[in-house]
Amino acid sequence: MRYIVELEQTPDGVRGQVTRDDGTAPAPEPFSGWLGLLRLLEPDARHGTAPDGAGGPGVQDPPPLSR
Repeated sequence: MRYIVELEQTPDGVRGQVTRDDGTAPAPEPFSGWLGLLRLLEPDARHGTAPDGAGGPGVQDPPPLSR
């Protein structure tokens, strides 16, 4: 998968927009902050291909943390 990332450094951090280069995204998606960028690059989060709490096909959720 290929992305076009337009990144701008601001006094408050980074911001920009991401466009999928495969033609499936209707328009660039804006983000602010590094975590916002990473969220857009996760296929499941962007396209809803896996239900909430699932990592998608072939990906297991990590075990719960023990206390």
